[in-house]
Formats: sequence, structure tokens, C-alpha cells
Amino acid sequence: MPDAWLVAGPPGGGKSTLAPPLARRLDAALLDRDTATAPLTRVVARLLGTAPDDLDDPRLRVALGEAAYESVLAAAGDTLSLGRAVVVVAPFTRALADAGAARSVQQQLRGAGLRVVWVDCPPEERRRRMQARGAPRDARKLIAPRLEAAVPPAVPHAVVDGRDGLDRQLRAALQAPLALRPSAPQ
Repeated sequence: MPDAWLVAGPPGGGKSTLAPPLARRLDAALLDRDTATAPLTRVVARLLGTAPDDLDDPRLRVALGEAAYESVLAAAGDTLSLGRAVVVVAPFTRALADAGAARSVQQQLRGAGLRVVWVDCPPEERRRRMQARGAPRDARKLIAPRLEAAVPPAVPHAVVDGRDGLDRQLRAALQAPLALRPSAPQ
């Protein structure tokens, strides 16, 4: 089975910029959590009476919970089972916070080897990027006077500076070590 590549990091770090060229380079399928779950998120938001783009609304976060991750990881697992590598884009902050949580992600990916690419840049740059893109999903994040530094994964990973040029980012990403070796799916 091919490896699963997780492109992780905080909002505004550069995940969505790096992931498509990485997937092309690996000849892998690309699955972005926000894109894959957007239609369902809009339906749930409408039922709750929340703004569909406010992913930080506590009511929407509780209602969707881990289901958004489970959905995209299930699709990734299906893709991997067909022999196709996959690049999955999402923050993955809790999912990679410790080795046990990362093993749970791996099991959802049918035991594929995990390669983690952590894309980040300084908080002031992330703030500038979120302000520039003007996406409603960033509004609550920008209320705080300053963004906190992101906590990188607890598993082995490649570090990519989202301020670097794309060629340099790709070279760094392709050096991602196996965070978890392939295992038998449960």
C-alpha cells in the first residue's frame, strides 16, 4: 500500500499552496478536508442557524466534531486501498498531538505508512495572509490581538517554511520521514 501524506499546520501557514504541487509530484490523489466536507458543513450550519463559513463557531465545531476528519480520512483510506498515494490537507493539530492519536489516524487510513509535512510560518505572517485572503472562516481567528505560535506534531515530520519559494517547499516536503511505518489495519 502506498503512503499517506498529511499536510498539516495552522491556518494561513501555507498548506493549501503546497499540497497540490506535492500531490502532482507524487502522482497522488489530493483530499482537502475543508473542500471535501464543505457541502455537509453548509447543511449542518443551516440546521444549527450558524454562519456556514464560521468553522470556529462552537456549535458547528461540536456538531461536526471529528466527523469532518473521519470523512476525509475514510475517502483517503479507500483511495489508498486502490493502490494510489494520497495527500490529505487539514490542520491535524489534535490528530498529531501524540503518537497514540497519530496511530488512530493511521488505522483510519487502513494502516498505510504516514508521512507528515508541517507547514508553518511566523504568527504575524499567518495573520497577514488571513487578512489578505479575507475568508469568512478566518474572522474569529483574527479577533484575537495576536495569533499564538502553532505546536508542531509529536511524531517525526518534515518542516516547511510557508514563506519559502514553492520549489524549496517541495524539496523540504519530499524529505518527510515515515512518522509511522505501515501496519495491519484493524
